Amino acid sequence: MEFSRFKWLFLLILLPTAVLVYMKLAVEEKWNFENARHSTNSVQWVSHNFSKEQDLLDEALKNATNKIIIIIWDAPFGRKVQFGKKIEFDSMPYECGNCQVTLDRTKIDETNAKAVVFHFNELKLTRMPATRRLDQYYVWRCMESPIAVREPRRMKLTEYDNVFNMTMNYRRDADIYVPYGNVFSTWKRRGEKKLSANELDAFVKQKTNLSIWVVSNCGLTRGAKYRMEYVKSLINDGLDDIVLGGDCFKNRQPKFEYSKYKFYFALENSWNCRDYITEKFFYNGLISGAVPVVIGPSRDDYEAVAPPNSFIYAKDFSTPKKLLEYLKYLDKNDTAYKEYLKWTTEDLVIPEHHREIDYCQLCRVLHGINIDNIFNPVYQSQLRDIPLFGLPTKPRIVPSLAKWFYGTENSGCLKTPFP
Repeated sequence: MEFSRFKWLFLLILLPTAVLVYMKLAVEEKWNFENARHSTNSVQWVSHNFSKEQDLLDEALKNATNKIIIIIWDAPFGRKVQFGKKIEFDSMPYECGNCQVTLDRTKIDETNAKAVVFHFNELKLTRMPATRRLDQYYVWRCMESPIAVREPRRMKLTEYDNVFNMTMNYRRDADIYVPYGNVFSTWKRRGEKKLSANELDAFVKQKTNLSIWVVSNCGLTRGAKYRMEYVKSLINDGLDDIVLGGDCFKNRQPKFEYSKYKFYFALENSWNCRDYITEKFFYNGLISGAVPVVIGPSRDDYEAVAPPNSFIYAKDFSTPKKLLEYLKYLDKNDTAYKEYLKWTTEDLVIPEHHREIDYCQLCRVLHGINIDNIFNPVYQSQLRDIPLFGLPTKPRIVPSLAKWFYGTENSGCLKTPFP
């Protein structure tokens, strides 16, 4: 009898204490949600006032009358069309210079054939031209991450020391910059217009689902395996409102309406790799208006190419469960959720508005127009021998492709992403 009374007394004391602890934790958790780290583009965006170079650029473009030929030695992965566009074209916009891009190898001996682009996947020394013209640039093109090149394909790249003149890659410090997307392309694809506050309200209200993930690489790299485990953890923790698409889930629809979802999981197949941010972040996420939940390179790398406060960085959360709690919080709080879409209602600062990329930049270089180097983060240290207009003071060369692509990479990129 005494023991029973003592038990009830203990419970009466314990219950209020437990309630107070729960309330304290709930307040702390709410505070954490309301003060979640938002992107402010703390990364110093590269900007440049073109006024003093504009006349020189105009003059250089006006003088670029001689059509230069760029030869693609092999169609990447055997495909002549990528992202819905032909990789060959006869001419370029005026601001690029005057160039033709072709797969026709027979043009290699023509006087105006000034560059040969070699795609990494088909590359072999024995399949390169038997003789080499000294006035031709050899360009190494790769849009895959170092881990995807080194591990499943087992490419050391050491045999290409002093073979190439330029790199053509998604990294911001590549000689020819080829991003999967950026602020400027996002703004253009969205129609170059801002949403009003009312339009944003209506846009959020039409979202009928919480989240979606579309993926076709189920485990080719360690990052691909780990992201699969990460999403499984989210589902086990209670993420029941998610649509799973792509080959991995045998759900390949012609077109997913990403704008109907609040969140798109833009999880890269390679993690911690510098600047490796692919089209899923830009097209499936930002452009569609589904807030991207991301894992890939560093937060700073995302902030360098994305509109301010436009994504959720999953590694800000200690566990998948903590991330899930935050997504559910945003799902119930339109005001907090709309903070991630606020950029669609504002005038965007476009730091690289004047930068030309991909074959357009390459065409400029072949005409002696190197002004896009201004935006290269290593311009001052490594590119100082290359004038903005004219030929370099010494031949452009990539001394070691392996050292640049692997050796300057984050160590975590080439290791298991997480313990």
